[in-house]
Amino acid sequence: MVHAEAFSRPLSRNEVVGLIFRLTIFGAVTYFTIKWMVDAIDPTRKQKVEAQKQVWLKCLRITFSWS
Repeated sequence: MVHAEAFSRPLSRNEVVGLIFRLTIFGAVTYFTIKWMVDAIDPTRKQKVEAQKQVWLKCLRITFSWS
């Protein structure tokens, strides 16, 4: 059974650092897992990203060639 005192006492510095560390690791693992899943699910994603880069570079060349 958890005592009410455990919820009302402030967290120590080590507990806060540990909590931040665990949340950071959890966030990073979640981000890279979702990124990996999206890449695995959409086989044409690399082609789309490459096409987007080519269009962006063309627009950039056009913009700076008029200057």
